[in-house]
Amino acid sequence: MTARFAWPQFRSPWMLQVSVGSVDGDASVPSGIVDEAARRVRLDLLSDWTEASLSLDLRTTEGSPSGVQVDSATVVISAPRANFRSPVRLDRDEDGFVATTAVRREWLAGVASVEALVLDGPPKMHVIGQADPWTMVIDPVDAPRPPGAPPIEIRWVDFTAPEAKHLNATYGSYALVDFREPKPVLFLNRGIRGLQEILEGSGHKEKRRLRELLGSSIAKYTTEALFREACAQAEGLMDDDGGVNLPSDRVLADILRAVAGEVPSVETVDELLTSLQSEVERRKLWSEIDHAIDRLSGNAGVVAGVLGEVWSV
Repeated sequence: MTARFAWPQFRSPWMLQVSVGSVDGDASVPSGIVDEAARRVRLDLLSDWTEASLSLDLRTTEGSPSGVQVDSATVVISAPRANFRSPVRLDRDEDGFVATTAVRREWLAGVASVEALVLDGPPKMHVIGQADPWTMVIDPVDAPRPPGAPPIEIRWVDFTAPEAKHLNATYGSYALVDFREPKPVLFLNRGIRGLQEILEGSGHKEKRRLRELLGSSIAKYTTEALFREACAQAEGLMDDDGGVNLPSDRVLADILRAVAGEVPSVETVDELLTSLQSEVERRKLWSEIDHAIDRLSGNAGVVAGVLGEVWSV
């Protein structure tokens, strides 16, 4: 969304392009660092770096608004977690603005934003144009998860292995969510023949359908397990007067918010958790929760899609 001011300005966002020219002086930058579609720079993919050179390109195909003279452009790089904020003045070229700047690893943390502002001439120096912001991911913990991936760590383990004693009793299961560690972990059973090959493979149409069904089933089971654990933790955090407090784990808190948003008979997380304390309301509510999780995990859509493919053959 482009901010609107009381003075003339460009109606459409300018186009900002960010690229990595070199890392510690080496121009052979690994592929996948820049995601243009997501407007994201993945510096977290670099194992060890000190300084990265960024190339900035800002331009528009829109004509200048009446009464406005484009004078200059600035890109602001901000990393709130590191209390870092640095403006970069861009140079004018024939069609827009360009600049090269360097960022150092020691300056940044978490996720940094890259925002561009276009200004008119003095004495006003009004903001007359902006670009959709980019992000730079600095720390791996803040990296976006691949589409469809569960929001927790995944480990492949043979459930019958002596070193996996806590999984031996569930040797026949293909998945188990464990909450004994500080963060939830999804264990997948390497001991089931073909499971890892199917889930991580590609190719044949029938295997793809099976992979989609298995993946959505695991996603649904994981969501159910996370929701149950979130409810249990929230119940233990309730005040004496019934006030609701969410779990400190972000994944568990997000699961509660997501399910509450999909259940038609409640409007808030507080109402969802309070209703689950009532035996009468709980019976009706769990049916709605099951349907909500089925939709949220994508399981309902995958099953419908696969059945549609098979039925039309």
